[in-house]
Amino acid sequence: MYLLHITESEDGSLPDIQLRLHVDDIPQYAILSHRWGRPEDEPTFQDLMHQTASGKQKKGYQKILSFCSQVLEYGLTWAWADTCCIDKSSSAELSEAINSMYAWYEASRICFAYMEDVPPGDDPSRQDSFFRKSVWFKRGWTLQELIAPNEVMFLDTSWNKISFGSKSGLSEAIFQVTGIPQDILINKAKLDSASVAQKMSWAATRQTTRIEDEAYSLMGIFGVNMPTVYGEGKKAFRRLQEEIMKYSPDHTIFAWKAEEDDMIDGMLATSPRLFRFCGQFRDLKYAEFVERFSMSDAHLEPYYFTTNYGLQIQLPIVSMSPHFEGYHYAYLAAVHAESRALAVIFLRQRTDRPPGHFYRARFDGQTLIHHLEDSIHADTICNVLYKSYLKAKEHRI
Repeated sequence: MYLLHITESEDGSLPDIQLRLHVDDIPQYAILSHRWGRPEDEPTFQDLMHQTASGKQKKGYQKILSFCSQVLEYGLTWAWADTCCIDKSSSAELSEAINSMYAWYEASRICFAYMEDVPPGDDPSRQDSFFRKSVWFKRGWTLQELIAPNEVMFLDTSWNKISFGSKSGLSEAIFQVTGIPQDILINKAKLDSASVAQKMSWAATRQTTRIEDEAYSLMGIFGVNMPTVYGEGKKAFRRLQEEIMKYSPDHTIFAWKAEEDDMIDGMLATSPRLFRFCGQFRDLKYAEFVERFSMSDAHLEPYYFTTNYGLQIQLPIVSMSPHFEGYHYAYLAAVHAESRALAVIFLRQRTDRPPGHFYRARFDGQTLIHHLEDSIHADTICNVLYKSYLKAKEHRI
């Protein structure tokens, strides 16, 4: 891990900074969260390593100096910033850094979140405040930069502390902007207590410059690692979900809603955007799920996995025939947080494969509903309970 070593200049003006490598003994450090400017305006790893004159002329170099001044004022002498502490000329080092980034933010002593679009004197408690409208809340990477650090200090465009400027002090306003529960923001609840759909909903309205970063920026949130392959496009988000499924039995990963113009590409969502209105779905304990259907757990196995045929999973299904031939309701081990109603998706029987093969479908414009009945009698589903391979029409899950 490369860190900036900061010392006060002899004349007491701008700090002196040097880039240094730390392998094992990592000192306490501060970390920067910010919105990138144009790539050509940000100082690079090479600029800082070689102290280039051209690098010091870049607009973003002043941002690094201002950040380092804050670090010194806080009482630390080491700092990290994503623009200049990663050697992006090495794809291997870039991939390692992206996979490590959540841990680096989590291990920091403090994170300074610079909001260049928030003027001095702004009041975050106001619904129309610049703080609440800041683009910082709309970027994909800043989600983990908000959640991972124990302490986050928000700074305005002049590098002054925003009123009540810590993550804990502003937790109510941040919750109202992001939907992230205050208990998670102030570390009273573990991140793992949130369901997959809930976490995805936090990212649903955020944007990334590269489509792959839509997935890569969420790896730390879900505690998974995978190689970064810029150029793979939307496949990155599919790979992210497949990694999540390896470690989590949470059915809310399937609790997403497609809009009318969205293509349904199997059981998995094509973007976090499809979880925008699904943050209220929670994982249901499998024993309770089985009890809802009045059957023993011997008839309903909790695990699921991907195969060369697609996704193999056991779900209770109910035929919509004879009125809608081939369509089925499929019940997920997931419930709406308020009503405790089961999440339901639509499946359609495949005609080109043996019985028990389905693909996810849209019905009456819907891809996800929730069933308001408290329980469903086993005799309505026993004959249609399959170990099913759910597959998209053209694409493998």
